Amino acid sequence: MAPRAPAGSRAPELDPDRLHRAEIGGLSTRYYAAGDEHAPRLVLVHGGQYGSWYSLDSWDTVLAPLAQRFRVIALDRPGQGHTAAPRGPAGYHWETGERHLEGFLEEIAGGPAHLVGHSRGALLAARLALGRPDLALSLTLVDAGSLAPADPSYPRSERFYEQLPRPAPGEPGPAAVRIEPEAQSVSTAHLTADFVGRLAAIARRPEIRRARREMARLGPALFQPSLERARAEALRAMGERGLPVPTLILWGAQDPSTPARAGERLWELIRPGTPRSELRLIERAGHYCFREQPAAFVREVEDFLGPLVMNRRSR
Repeated sequence: MAPRAPAGSRAPELDPDRLHRAEIGGLSTRYYAAGDEHAPRLVLVHGGQYGSWYSLDSWDTVLAPLAQRFRVIALDRPGQGHTAAPRGPAGYHWETGERHLEGFLEEIAGGPAHLVGHSRGALLAARLALGRPDLALSLTLVDAGSLAPADPSYPRSERFYEQLPRPAPGEPGPAAVRIEPEAQSVSTAHLTADFVGRLAAIARRPEIRRARREMARLGPALFQPSLERARAEALRAMGERGLPVPTLILWGAQDPSTPARAGERLWELIRPGTPRSELRLIERAGHYCFREQPAAFVREVEDFLGPLVMNRRSR
């Protein structure tokens, strides 16, 4: 795990005492758990892909507020954060992440949960709900560029990432890990020294660096085709029957990698067949809307889930 920051500089929401480890599908997995164990379960799924610097740390601004009402559980996905990377080349396809999330929900969350997925984590959560609706009580899809239908009015999010500056060669440090979240933000105030330090510590982990090398080697032939198949299957299923659980689409109004119009198109696609769906925008926020506007994010999630939680408790 990342070393602790000096007293007073660490985000209090990421309490080290609430970080745990478990074996999920043979991979040592880091996760965070907080809140009343009897409260409704809320599972947070971050974005990115094997070897990228996304992790559960990105949720640190909203963990404590959400834990006042929910049993909040956030995990590091395979080959990200402090979770082990796939052991062999065959593990570097999209389905590895799906099986890992399914196993995590069964073994750690202990059953069905309200799922919050960010970016590519939203595609994971939506696919889980389509394939295992018994494990999903609701979906909150946050800046879900990988899940949005193609539209000539906006480019695919991959275009944005292709145009980002390349990190300097050598061991990654604070400047390298700031490139993507800084380009994704309206304000960079959320990129505190503590948060950036934790990202840099993740980026320097030998396992993460190995996963990045494997993705450079295997990504075009293995990972990307599997991602595109998963995306196409999800879009087809959502177009035919919507999503099987109530769904909130939550988007940073100024998201530079996938504009809010993508959220509108996603909502148009799922609305006819989804039991309850809403699109909400968070103003003055980019791709990491939950970091830039944490209070607004928590308010929207709680407002949407409130009736669902009350209805379930009243049965």
